[in-house]
Amino acid sequence: MAVALPLLFRWLAGQPLLGGTQAYELIALLARAGIPSPLAFGIIIAGSIAAIACSVALTEPFLRRHLKPSEIHLTLGLAVASPAILATLFFPLHALFILLLACAAGLFVKKKYVTGLALFGLLLLLVGVTVVSDGTRSPASALVELGGLDAYGLFMLIAACIGAWTLWENKARNYFITLAIVALVTLSLFFPTLMVFGSLAVALVAGIGLARLRKQRWTFSLVRTLTMLLFLCGILFAAVSSLSHMMHAPPDAGLASGLAELRFSLPQGAVLTYPGYAPWVQHWTGQPVVTLSDADLDFVWYSRNLDNTTRVLDSQQVASIIITPEMRSGLVWSEEEQGLLFLLSHSIKFKRIPSPSTAEAWAYVPASS
Repeated sequence: MAVALPLLFRWLAGQPLLGGTQAYELIALLARAGIPSPLAFGIIIAGSIAAIACSVALTEPFLRRHLKPSEIHLTLGLAVASPAILATLFFPLHALFILLLACAAGLFVKKKYVTGLALFGLLLLLVGVTVVSDGTRSPASALVELGGLDAYGLFMLIAACIGAWTLWENKARNYFITLAIVALVTLSLFFPTLMVFGSLAVALVAGIGLARLRKQRWTFSLVRTLTMLLFLCGILFAAVSSLSHMMHAPPDAGLASGLAELRFSLPQGAVLTYPGYAPWVQHWTGQPVVTLSDADLDFVWYSRNLDNTTRVLDSQQVASIIITPEMRSGLVWSEEEQGLLFLLSHSIKFKRIPSPSTAEAWAYVPASS
């Protein structure tokens, strides 16, 4: 399965198999249910791959009713090559969304409209909750060529424009479908949760577009061949670039090994770190990560007032602090001894824990000690 390629690439590069944060959040959720981490890993990986495979099987009858055989093959091939689909193991919820959508489509084909609508309603509810929690992003990160991970390939979008034009000029009944696809793709540029649905829609119309290009009458057949070859190379380049981004996506091996070394040296209690690291810190250290409001977090990061800083740490029962080189070099601080870094170096309230450079750890001594 193509969706397993990121695992292979990360394994060959010596990286942790799963990238991103969503998979580790699900592992933590399964751990609360008493499922060991190795088993949770297997469930997420096998479940995501099985969900994609089942989705293809369930969707094929639906596609067969609305597309020509050549368009079906192109659509399925483009869908599997889509960066958002390749990144499914980094975003396991997307695999669930695809499966629910495929099940709803299969029910509609079998004319079980009530059950299909109920399943589609459940999907909309889950997607709505996820959209709110994930928030928005810059449209620039929605292109693989600009470094996006869960993103579109430029040549895929161009082929999709050709397919959308084909739908638009075909029959009046396709106007609504074309406008809906355009709206979905536009929204997915700003809401990353919708990217997986936008990628499926883009693959659908891109398949139609490439099928039209292939059947189009060309004055010179060589131009048609070179045009199709150009699209093929562009789409493959986007897929390979996406795989490269996934291979180097955080967490990397250095951070993972550094956090694993801290598992038995951190004091028991909550850990303070950059929020984006929280799922990884909790996974490899086994300690809970404190959640602060944006205002409190900014105050702790940038204040040199020891009394006020310790008051916030005491209220959250913070026992340790983990800092990475990225946090020191712009992710949080831009200068040495800025804010909390000054307090760490000059206050007896903080003691350095022997730790690797990739995960610098400090123990906090509360006021009650």
